[in-house]
Amino acid sequence: MASHRANITYVTSKHRHPAITPRPPAELRERAKIAVAEVGSDLNGHIVEFLRWLVHDRPDLPRRPEKPIPPVGQPAAHQQQP
Repeated sequence: MASHRANITYVTSKHRHPAITPRPPAELRERAKIAVAEVGSDLNGHIVEFLRWLVHDRPDLPRRPEKPIPPVGQPAAHQQQP
């Protein structure tokens, strides 16, 4: 009897590049999502551009928001009430 594995068809990845999985703390990840949205980007795009900067493929860091992103669940300092 032949092995069932002989009948399995393997599908190659639909992605051009293999994935990496950074695991930042959840709170940092949420703030980063807000930050990249503010500059019209996404996490993957920003990480790739940071890596390009790191290896000297680009001269400057990717854009970031003008003001710091406060911890999730807390209002920005300029929005806090006395």
